[in-house]
Amino acid sequence: MNRIVVGIYEFLKNRKGLFYSILISLVVVLGFFASRITLEKDITKMIPDDKETIGYKETIQNVRILDKIIVSFQADSSGMEDSLIACAEKFVAELKSDSALNGLLSDIRYRIDDERIAGVTDLIYSNLPIYLSDKDYQRMDSLTSEEGIKEGIERSYRKLISPASFVLKQFVLKDPLSLSNPAFKEFSSMQADENYELQNGYIFKKNKNTLVVFLTPTNASNKTDINGKLIDGLDNTIKATHAQFKNVHIDYFGAAAVAVANARQIEKDIKVISTIAIIIILGFLYFFYRSWSLPLLMITPIAFGGIFSLAIIYFIQGSISAIAIGAGSVIIGIALDYSFHVFAHYQHTRNIKTVVGDIAVPMMIGSVSTVGAFFSLLYVHSDILSDFGLFAGLCLIGASVFALFFLPHLIEQFSKVSEVDSVAHKQNKAESFLLKLIERTSVTSKWFVTTIIVLTLVLGYFSNRVTFDSDLSSMNYMPESLKAAEKKLYESDSNSGKAVFFIFKGKTISEALYRNEEALTIIDSLKEKAHIQSYAGISGLLPSDAVQLERIAKWKAYWTPEKVAQVKNDVSKYSMELGFNASAFQPFFQSLSNEYGVMNTEHRSFLQEVFLQDYVQIDSNNVSVLASMRIPTTFSTDNYKLFDRIEGLTILDRQLFYNKFLMIVKDDFNQILFSSSLFVFLILLISYGRMELSLISFLPMLISWFWILGFMGLFNIHFNIVNIIISTFVFGLGDDYSIFITDGLQKKYAEGKDNLPSFKISIFLSAFTTIIAMGALIFAEHPALKSIALISIIGIACVLFISYTIIPLLFALFITNRTNKGKAPFTLAILFRTLVYALVGCALWIPLLILRLICKGFYSIGLKSISRDLYKTLFSAGLKIFVFLSFYMKIKAESIRPNQKNVVILCNDASPLSLLIILSIDSSIVIVKDNKQIHSILSRILLFMQDIVSVDGNDSRTTIATLISDGFTPMVFSTLETEEDEIFVTVNETLLQSENEVEYIPMYITGTEHCLQPTDFVLNRGVIWLKQYASIQSNAIDLSHRIAATYNVAFMEALKGMPMSNYFNKILSSYIYKGPVLEWYYRIKVALEKSYQEFDDLLPRTGRIYDLGCGYGFLDYFLYAKSTDRTIIGVDYDGDKITVANQSYLKQEKLTFIESDVMKVNVQEADAVVILDVLHYLSAENQQKLIRSSFEGLKNGGILIIRDGDSSQTEKHKGTKLTEFFSTKVLMFNKKTEEELCFLSSETIMETLKDFTVDVKIVDRTKYTSNIVYYVRK
Repeated sequence: MNRIVVGIYEFLKNRKGLFYSILISLVVVLGFFASRITLEKDITKMIPDDKETIGYKETIQNVRILDKIIVSFQADSSGMEDSLIACAEKFVAELKSDSALNGLLSDIRYRIDDERIAGVTDLIYSNLPIYLSDKDYQRMDSLTSEEGIKEGIERSYRKLISPASFVLKQFVLKDPLSLSNPAFKEFSSMQADENYELQNGYIFKKNKNTLVVFLTPTNASNKTDINGKLIDGLDNTIKATHAQFKNVHIDYFGAAAVAVANARQIEKDIKVISTIAIIIILGFLYFFYRSWSLPLLMITPIAFGGIFSLAIIYFIQGSISAIAIGAGSVIIGIALDYSFHVFAHYQHTRNIKTVVGDIAVPMMIGSVSTVGAFFSLLYVHSDILSDFGLFAGLCLIGASVFALFFLPHLIEQFSKVSEVDSVAHKQNKAESFLLKLIERTSVTSKWFVTTIIVLTLVLGYFSNRVTFDSDLSSMNYMPESLKAAEKKLYESDSNSGKAVFFIFKGKTISEALYRNEEALTIIDSLKEKAHIQSYAGISGLLPSDAVQLERIAKWKAYWTPEKVAQVKNDVSKYSMELGFNASAFQPFFQSLSNEYGVMNTEHRSFLQEVFLQDYVQIDSNNVSVLASMRIPTTFSTDNYKLFDRIEGLTILDRQLFYNKFLMIVKDDFNQILFSSSLFVFLILLISYGRMELSLISFLPMLISWFWILGFMGLFNIHFNIVNIIISTFVFGLGDDYSIFITDGLQKKYAEGKDNLPSFKISIFLSAFTTIIAMGALIFAEHPALKSIALISIIGIACVLFISYTIIPLLFALFITNRTNKGKAPFTLAILFRTLVYALVGCALWIPLLILRLICKGFYSIGLKSISRDLYKTLFSAGLKIFVFLSFYMKIKAESIRPNQKNVVILCNDASPLSLLIILSIDSSIVIVKDNKQIHSILSRILLFMQDIVSVDGNDSRTTIATLISDGFTPMVFSTLETEEDEIFVTVNETLLQSENEVEYIPMYITGTEHCLQPTDFVLNRGVIWLKQYASIQSNAIDLSHRIAATYNVAFMEALKGMPMSNYFNKILSSYIYKGPVLEWYYRIKVALEKSYQEFDDLLPRTGRIYDLGCGYGFLDYFLYAKSTDRTIIGVDYDGDKITVANQSYLKQEKLTFIESDVMKVNVQEADAVVILDVLHYLSAENQQKLIRSSFEGLKNGGILIIRDGDSSQTEKHKGTKLTEFFSTKVLMFNKKTEEELCFLSSETIMETLKDFTVDVKIVDRTKYTSNIVYYVRK
């Protein structure tokens, strides 16, 4: 990947015109579309969208009664009603005359006029039956009795002779018995609630010191841009009115006013905070770099990322939440991190091409994983969080692209070398100080590790105390003027409960009303239990058609002809007694005989216009009917379950919504953590190719998250809908820091490049500038933005500290601490295998230990033979089980003859693994203890456990004789030392002196040192070779020499018999953690080469060997592993490969790797020269030169081995060309020195070597390629 990026850099470097054309075009086009995006300032976009809350959100946006603005006119003292009315009239007149407010207000309500009252009267008398309930008919029975009629007529007479007779006359004549009173009561309940009353037709609060005007905006409250003009006009009108009525205080409050205040404060905060953050960051960068041009260049990726993101979002959705952009300041640190890495590494290397190559991979890995973490927010239920995830992810894509492909050229163009040198000189002291501060503590020290563990446990405990603040109102911003107005408006409310709204939806208004009526029975039952204080709805004013027809039928059934006649007769009788003429109550009599039907369209329209405009919402799909309740603060939301059966009902209760909202946000929060964690981990796994490196990078992110939660719990900081963004931000920033720290450690381990200091400096600068950017949010007035600041600072600090400490600690414990000691680095497979076998061992050893104690007891009471034989048999069986389960080691045993009498076994290896294998062979074997040979604790445990009788090696002769006489086979150890394929044996001479004639059986074991190193505890895969040789009589002449000769034979057999594949895992361990491509290249390459067995067979065991074109050194490490007497010199012109070959914990003095052109190598006194798959990269002339010079550099008897494609084999050669195409063009494993590959033929090689009069052996074992091996001995 880095070669592709470098290739693009080199392409654009030589084409400056094209580079600037692309850059300017992108900026112009992206800037144009970014400028066209719409900023959404609707605070309700924080509300999560799901099946339940979406109804709440739609209701808030569509139910217009919630959008009302209440303007209050408050007098300084009582008795100023006339002044308040005059002030209100002036205010309304000013509003209506302001042309700027045309179309912004749909209704202004502050009085009830006579015309409206007359219309209500006509509506009620024309539709009286539909307003009468069953209870009203019980009352009607009383009113229409003879006594009731008499009292009713007398009441009517008194009304007509009262001063108010002019107003009451029409009501008395139409309804002398007050049958319509229930209907009028329903209408009066819709005029104003109990906290208001009418005075002269105007709406006053009960204290009569405050008159209120209700304004209904044309647009919903979330249309803040349009409503902003309304609020400005309202302020101007209030100012003009107050100038004339100075003794009246005018305030207003409403959802639209709050929404506008929120939107304006967000916009103001974004501008102020961005300005402050940029100024401070630029100042800091100037102080650090002592240059203005470089800091300005560094912020260009941020600017480009911003316009790139907004332009793409414009095409995707056209708008974005302003809060999301404000919260997007969290990505400044990540975006700046890209710039810091580019410039810091440029100072370190002074070569921009090297910079691009070094940072391309970690930057792309970090960018992809971080962007993926942010994109996980696209699947949450909150629009603002989704917008933030989209904006942040796209912004980082743009910033990383700019930092990789454009910034290097700009630095090269606008930052002269002299300026960079000057900056580096000035910066050196600050950088040195930072590095000393960063690396002051040894991350592997015991006290540091202990401190980290204790802190993590403590903070993990406090992390359980973190709570979520689901109160969305706490995220609202209200200026002091609105807070004061709200307090004044509601401070005198008589009800201490809270308001709850019910929204009934239906396809038609009748269906919606029917559902409203269904709920009334539940509401009535709750009112009886005092769970509801009051209820107001339109079902009493406009019943559904079904209810209307039912009530009309009841009316007809009640007013039978007999009943009508009786009432007429009694009314006429008692009215005439009081002086009424006979036709006075004719309208009333007519109403009793009318044919009533469902309310007509005219009356419905009047009713809806005058009373129900705010309570009925009609759109293209549904009709919504609004009802309200006031409930006590002790009301349980469980009561709402009673309404579940009512279809189309949405309940607007803040507490109920907050509970649902909390559950959704918690689910989203868990989903964010899981999805972003999974994505980041998968990207790390794909990028590193090793689970271990992925965990080394990923675990610190998890630890930092526990630290953040712990500090939040410790300082009582709560999550909310906005600062939950930090969950993705922490993963984004932590992921970026972790990847660069891991990459720096990996580069140093794999290539010896110490990029870590520059990475640490850039990470520190990124964290510092991010803290500045996030710290600036402290100055925000809007609670949603301000809530981000503190948790951000804590999160960044934790991520920075963990990245600096935990990752190097884990890397050291897993890898470098071991390789520095010559041991293979840990892998999860090795640790898991070791743990499993430790558990299996414990499962076997504990019963065996108990068995030993039992058998020891039997032995002490005289059952010696039985108890000892039983124990030895079971002990050997237990070891056999353990060895059988040890699938990690393959045991090749030859000529093993167990249970031989009168023999002593001699063994060359006293390692714990050898002891375990030998003791598992037969229960008769007993190892004679030798303190000079036995050192490890595990070996001593095995010797203790092997027998219930202590086998002391101090008096070896006696011990051996006793064991033989008891029927056992004693085993003793010999010490072997090798020198140039010859073995020298040292055996305790006293062991060779036996009182009786015995046979000594040499046993040779090798390979255990690969499976379990002497000073290690981990188990590695390997092959163990075990062979028993012919016995030697104890009275043989030159016994020691014969034993030594046997071991010499054994050593050579083992050396030849041990396949090269046995070293596969050992050598692989030196190439893991150096990149997934290299590891898999090793696996595939070595598998295809069959572990280089063929070349080991052809090459000498000793002497100097040149490997020309050694690549990563695979062949050389295999050859040296097989024989340490070989001195190997590997040469390759690819410096990256030579660097990797040199950076191996297996490298010894006899292994040398040189970066050089093979044509410049002076081969001298070589025992062998190997040229594998190299010649076709050279010209024909150079091919011949190299072959001749290599052969000339050989000693007499030396070997030249060449392998290359034979161009004369036409069909097979196509396969060779194909593999080279992938190797050089696609995968880019190999670099070419010539423009075109030049393959030679077998005849060319023969022709080149003909002057030397040698035989050339040709070995062709390939099926699909033309690669042939040429073997020449000088």
